[in-house]
Amino acid sequence: MNTGKIVISLVFIVLLITIGGYFAKVESNGNYELELVATENGWGYTVYLDQKLIIKQLSIPGLQGRTPFKTKADAKKIGSLVIKKLNDGVMPVISKNELYQHQIKIY
Repeated sequence: MNTGKIVISLVFIVLLITIGGYFAKVESNGNYELELVATENGWGYTVYLDQKLIIKQLSIPGLQGRTPFKTKADAKKIGSLVIKKLNDGVMPVISKNELYQHQIKIY
C-alpha cells in the first residue's frame, strides 16, 4: 500500500472518530438551554446546545399552519418537554396528544 492511501485512510478514520464523538455528545450531553421568544402574535421558543442554536420553534408544533403559543407558559411547557426528550435520546417530536396532556391553549 502506498503512502498516499495510508494517509487518506488515517484521515478518514480520524474523521469518523470525530463525527462519532460529536453525535455521542449530542445524544448524552444535557447542556441544553431554553429561550422563550415573543412573536408578533404570541410566543415561541429556541433550544441551544452548548450555546449553538439547534431548534427555532415560533409556532405550536404538531399543528398545521403557523399558530404561535398563546402564552409564555405554554411555550415554556413544550420547550421543556423538547429538552427532556433530547436528554432522553428521543426525537423531539410533539404530538397533538402531548399538547392536550400539557393543556396547551390551541385556539
